[in-house]
Amino acid sequence: MRSRLRGAALLAGILAASPAVAQFYDGRTRLYRLEPESTFQRGCFPPCLCPYLETAPLAGTFRLGLAAVGDVFDFYEVSRIRWKAERSNTDAIPIAGAGYYKVSTIAGLQQMWVDLTVGADPPARFDSGEAGLAVAFPRIEVTISINGGYCHDTVLDLRARPTMRLRADPAELSWGEEPNDTAPWDVMYGDLGVLRSTGGDFAAASRACLARDYWGSVLPYEDDPGPDQGFWFLARRYDGTFADGGPEQAGDPDAGIANSTAACR
Repeated sequence: MRSRLRGAALLAGILAASPAVAQFYDGRTRLYRLEPESTFQRGCFPPCLCPYLETAPLAGTFRLGLAAVGDVFDFYEVSRIRWKAERSNTDAIPIAGAGYYKVSTIAGLQQMWVDLTVGADPPARFDSGEAGLAVAFPRIEVTISINGGYCHDTVLDLRARPTMRLRADPAELSWGEEPNDTAPWDVMYGDLGVLRSTGGDFAAASRACLARDYWGSVLPYEDDPGPDQGFWFLARRYDGTFADGGPEQAGDPDAGIANSTAACR
């Protein structure tokens, strides 16, 4: 049995002509996903003694894009926040908004401030204040709140990492690794037209497992799409999930691929 830790997913589609994938610092945004340790807390915090405190797992995605490079701090725009506090399988609190994040590897400091709408509540500013770096950037671990975790408050403890960039060229796939963060990958591919026409049916659209427990960041493949055809590619590591956690992803890739004859087994 394979042992996996946390998860991240890669997805790319390649047509007869596919543009190169941009790097993190080229002015484009990078998709981040909250990790399972992220939490939502709302209620009464010290020094107040009221009994109510709600705690729930926090999941979802956001985008981070470089806004300005400074002498000490680099500034990033936080956009397209799509989070949910998962009270149960049938009850979740949606959270949406945008804001900014600054980080200094020189000073070992960070700060996130975002304007969020939590459920039916009016928009509010959530701020971490300047805090020490808990992990090496580009990973992010930061706690944001309305009142600094004082008395009645809503506190979001964020644990996030960027999803990996997958580049699909005519004869190979390649992706970058975070420093000191390597693990084996499973890589699937399938028919992009079938995936789109079925609204995300990965069982029907899967064609083959390109690699199982693959150590590396470059993977050759031989198939070639014809005119007006395309392939999709998915890779998974750590906890074995192909899902990227984003609201834009249609269908359930994990269940669909598991039910296909092409699954990595």
